Amino acid sequence: MALDAPAIALVWQRVIATPAVPTWGESSALFFAVWAVYVADRLLDGRALRSLATEDLPLRHQFFRTQRRSLFLILGLALAGGAGSAAFLPASTIWRGVALAAGVAVYLLWNQAGIAAPARKWLKEVAVAGIFAVGCGLGALGVVPWQAWLSAVVVLAACGWLNCLQIASLEREFDRRTGTPSLAAKPKFERLIFDLLPWALAAGFLILVAVIGVSAAMVCGLVGVAMLGATGRIGRRHGPEVGGAWADAALFVPALVMCFI
Repeated sequence: MALDAPAIALVWQRVIATPAVPTWGESSALFFAVWAVYVADRLLDGRALRSLATEDLPLRHQFFRTQRRSLFLILGLALAGGAGSAAFLPASTIWRGVALAAGVAVYLLWNQAGIAAPARKWLKEVAVAGIFAVGCGLGALGVVPWQAWLSAVVVLAACGWLNCLQIASLEREFDRRTGTPSLAAKPKFERLIFDLLPWALAAGFLILVAVIGVSAAMVCGLVGVAMLGATGRIGRRHGPEVGGAWADAALFVPALVMCFI
């Protein structure tokens, strides 16, 4: 039901805001906003992929197709929850959210309309990870020092980017059937995505630690990319669905643990 993305957003919101704690309104607004975006994106995917048989779709797309009417109700609930949560937010956060929402709308339209656009070969994963990371950090902007805020957002964006690349690579057969051009779907990049990039990002995070010091986001990023380094082996052994779930867990679990430390 696309609840994985809102859950990941909530724990990273807390990590980015450390040592501050997000307000109830900020957490509620983020949860409903991310949920609405992901449900809308899956519903749009279902429309774009209506030429394919249900059994040819990944499990999450199968669920969204068979439960389409119920999910429109869920989308309405998420939008209503987000609007209600906005009443508890300061005006500055609301305006930042409006600006980011405009970017999300542009992305959704571009992603759905530009299926064959060559630019999507590398921009899609960057756009998703960047928008997600900035959204998780909106409430903390101006609350924590800007260096700490920016480094935390960069760490989350990097981890999210690798997560998107790995999932796209795991789902390459599906992408080939739908004609979705993704750089990550090319077999020649498999070793780069699964075996080299996780450790390259880990090295980059260690350099950040040396420059600005240890932070909750850095610890989560290091543990996360270490887990992402195992995605390829898990996907080959247990299939793309399990591999994708592991890649999502690599973003969620370290940040969840950090919230309780």
